[in-house]
Amino acid sequence: MRYFRVHTADIAYITQQPRGIFTAIGKRIYAEMTFYREMAKKYGIQLYMSE
Repeated sequence: MRYFRVHTADIAYITQQPRGIFTAIGKRIYAEMTFYREMAKKYGIQLYMSE
């Protein structure tokens, strides 16, 4: 069975291989959420998070 691997130009730290598209998207979302949490702490705004 054939498949295509879609990857980005980012290089993974441990494997030294290009990151897959799903990992790249996941890391981007995590980075943005971290940014918003830091801004919320800085300016005293409470975020509503689902747990």
